Amino acid sequence: MALEFNKDGLTIDTYEDIYNRIADELKLIYGADINLDADTPDGQRVGIIAKEVLDLQSFTQIIYSNLDVDFTFGTFQDVICKLVGLVRLPATRSQVDATVTTDRNITLDAGYTVEDATGQKWVTLSENSLTVGANTITLVAQNFGNVEALSSTINIPVTIVLGVLSVDNPLAATAGRDEESSEELRIRRNRSLEINAYSTLGSSIARLSQLQGVTDVVGRENDTSATVGAMPPHSVQFVVENGDLSSIAETLIKNKTAGAAFVGSEDITYTEAIPRVGLPDFIINHQVKIDRPDIVDVFVRLNAKRLVVGQAVDLELIAEKIASKSFITNENLFASSLYGLGYQAGTNFNLYDLEISLDETTWTDESLDSDFVEKYRILTDNVDVTEVI
Repeated sequence: MALEFNKDGLTIDTYEDIYNRIADELKLIYGADINLDADTPDGQRVGIIAKEVLDLQSFTQIIYSNLDVDFTFGTFQDVICKLVGLVRLPATRSQVDATVTTDRNITLDAGYTVEDATGQKWVTLSENSLTVGANTITLVAQNFGNVEALSSTINIPVTIVLGVLSVDNPLAATAGRDEESSEELRIRRNRSLEINAYSTLGSSIARLSQLQGVTDVVGRENDTSATVGAMPPHSVQFVVENGDLSSIAETLIKNKTAGAAFVGSEDITYTEAIPRVGLPDFIINHQVKIDRPDIVDVFVRLNAKRLVVGQAVDLELIAEKIASKSFITNENLFASSLYGLGYQAGTNFNLYDLEISLDETTWTDESLDSDFVEKYRILTDNVDVTEVI
């Protein structure tokens, strides 16, 4: 039997090895002239047993492989990550603030539904009491994950309520997040190992990454006595996407080096109460600054030349594939990196002259460099694919 544990994991038998081993054992019992052809009852029995043995060995191999946190996936990964205090981040819904105009005082029940121009439904999660005129309510996408909606596109009421004159979204929706993939969770777990590292900056980033709701974190420090760029001497800057501000502040105060100033546009106060025997708590009010990512839309234009006469090119699918590009904060974008995504839409075309822009005026076929607080985003509607026949 080849089943053994070694440096490469668990080695198992092949189906042929198992079949031949069982056949040899039966020949020792019943004689070498036993008929084990595939069309005989005995031959079929050997095949059934061999398949069962192979299934059991394969199952054992999967279990053994999933004991390594760097290779585990799915449910096994959820179980192992719980041992180190990590939980897979669930999918979230896209969200948008909509303006509802009414001609009377009304109440919109939870579940009030509006449809956008693409047929995607948006609903309320709680009851809303509206007065005459314009009212602002919060809608979330019916489906979880990254659901896009541009401004002034969510305006088709599905739930008909007497008194509602119009519904509109002045701003684009804030995109939700798909469930954390096995690869993303694996990366986050490895990043969490920095928590006990000697690097204070790395430890702070790792701890922030583990907070409930946080989806992206970057940080930098200036440990010199001179101003470097926008950072004053001895300062730190963190850009944190999503997550509760109070939890973020507490984490930073308890982990940053004393004397380092915070840089950021969001001001947070964290109150620390120090117990004293026989005396009131000693109160320390800490001031924390962070930044939230500045979402920047990237525009893309390119040509798709048809390679097969009479076979249409799916321009919309090409745009969707390119728009599936995900970014992290402060990530630069190379135009050439988008070609691979475009070719996921098929093989009956050739893509060329791909250019990217931040303002639809200045275009480049090279790269776009993001600022430290910027996070790029590509919307499907911002990808212009021109077919060349």
